[in-house]
Parts: sequence; C-alpha cells; structure tokens
Amino acid sequence: MKKVIILNFILVIILNACTIDEIISENVNFKFNLENYTDIDYQNTNLIIGAKDKNGNFIALETITYPNILSNISPSNDYLTGDELPFFKPSTNGYFYYRINKEQFVEIPFPLTTTGTINIDENEILEISDYVTFKIEFANGNFAFIEDFNLKEALDNSEELIHLIVKIEIKNNGVSGNVSVRPY
Repeated sequence: MKKVIILNFILVIILNACTIDEIISENVNFKFNLENYTDIDYQNTNLIIGAKDKNGNFIALETITYPNILSNISPSNDYLTGDELPFFKPSTNGYFYYRINKEQFVEIPFPLTTTGTINIDENEILEISDYVTFKIEFANGNFAFIEDFNLKEALDNSEELIHLIVKIEIKNNGVSGNVSVRPY
C-alpha cells in the first residue's frame, strides 16, 4: 500500500511539472494566465499571438480559443485566498476562484482542445518585428492588445530556453496584461 501511495505522489509531482498551459517552441516557452475579475461569462474568446509590422498593422500568427471564460462568481461559493499549495489547491472543473485583498477573480484554465496544436515559431515573429504581440478578441468583436514584448532582445540575452508568462486580466474597466520572463 505504501508503494502505491508513493507512486501516486510521484505521478502528481510529474504531472504538475508538465502543465498543459504551456506552449514550447524552439527557444521560447509561453505560459498563459488568464483571469476574469468581472461577473460576466464570455464565450469563444480568442487569444491571438502575432506581431505588428513596421506600419503598426497587427499580423496574427496563431490563435487559441477559450470556449468558456466563466464569471468570477464561484458556483460553490468556495474561494481560495492564495495561501494554498499550488498543486493541492481545489478547483471547480479546472477553474480556480480567488478572493485576495478584497478582489474576487477566477483563473481560467488553458483550453484543452488546443493543447498540442499550437505552433509558435519565434523566427516567424522576428521576420515581422522584434516584438511579439498578444491580442484578446471577444465574440462580440471587442478586442484589446496586451503589451508588446521584445522577443529579439530576450533571445539575444539568453543562452537557455526563455520562459514567458503572459498574464491577462479581464476587468470591468477593460482588459490589461503584461509579459514577464521567468528563468528556467
């Protein structure tokens, strides 16, 4: 029985180390954190990865569709406080509901339907611009751009795989986000 428990624990650790919300290209690993701070559900929202050409025109290279972005209201009225261990935090069908510093939001899981089908080529981005650009587009046609990230500079200054974390927040006053680099 002890062997089964130990093997299950090791399996949980391994599975959490290989999360499904990461996309790895040749030199860059993209991880997406999408959070909804509103009480509105959104359907078929696209996260578009691309670059802006020298004229400022956005050129889409890859699209990830989030079929359901649920509101920040937990159906079970359970909210995490941020103190839970990352791989033992409870979820509701993959959605994590939080109440931290008087803010309430839901962390949206990466869509399973697209896992393994995303093909981001950093060279294709660099042919257009030194910067990678992220755009979120809602089913009603509204959209917002997330900050551009200097991909060329990051690649030039690193000898290892670059781990980019793309954080997107949907709030009542609009969509915002940022891109940060985490050492591997």
